[in-house]
This record gives sequence, structure tokens and C-alpha cells, in this order.
Amino acid sequence: MKTIAIASLALFALSAGLGSWLGIARTPYHVVLLAAHKLTSVALAVLCVIFFINSARETGMTARDTLSVAALAASLVLLLATGAVMSGKPQPDVLLKILHAASTGVLLFSAGWKLIAYLIG
Repeated sequence: MKTIAIASLALFALSAGLGSWLGIARTPYHVVLLAAHKLTSVALAVLCVIFFINSARETGMTARDTLSVAALAASLVLLLATGAVMSGKPQPDVLLKILHAASTGVLLFSAGWKLIAYLIG
């Protein structure tokens, strides 16, 4: 489980770094950077789901965990949707960028605290 938690946090950092790099580079997006960002994001989503399922099997689900899973699922759907629309547009709207960044924050808050808490204690 620790390996999954560490890998999830590393993938989040890598995906956020690549996403920031893409944001700074502006359009047109570099194909390799965009592909790496998409792949790391999907891998992060899969690892977070695996981590939450294993955690629920070991310790059970509290109300806080249920709320975190719901926020995680909503933020993943929003991230994938806004990312897909942004990568297909030559000049993404400011609202899309804000929604993408906000859903990244929700993802970090909903899953990050559980991953870090698991690693610390």
C-alpha cells in the first residue's frame, strides 16, 4: 500500500508539473508533453482508486472517506472533461482553465490528505 501511496503522490507532482509547463507554453501544445500529462493523469486516477479501495477493505469507510471518494470522483470527471476540451481547442477559454485548476485542487484535497496521512502514520 505504501508503494501505491508514494507512486500516487509522485504521479500527482509529475502531472501537475507537466500541466503547469503546458500552461506556460501556451498553444499549440507540444504533443509529447500533452501525451505525458494525459498518461500520468490517468495513471494517477487509477492508483487513487486502487488506494481507496484497498484502504476501504482494510479499515472500512467512514463518512469522511465517502465524502472524499465522491469529491475525488467528481474532480476526476471534471479534470478529464476540461482537459479534453482544452486540448482540442486552439485557444482554451479562461473559464476552462479555472475549472481545470480548481478541480486539481479538489483532487489534491480529497485524495492527498488520505495519502499523506497514510504515509505519516
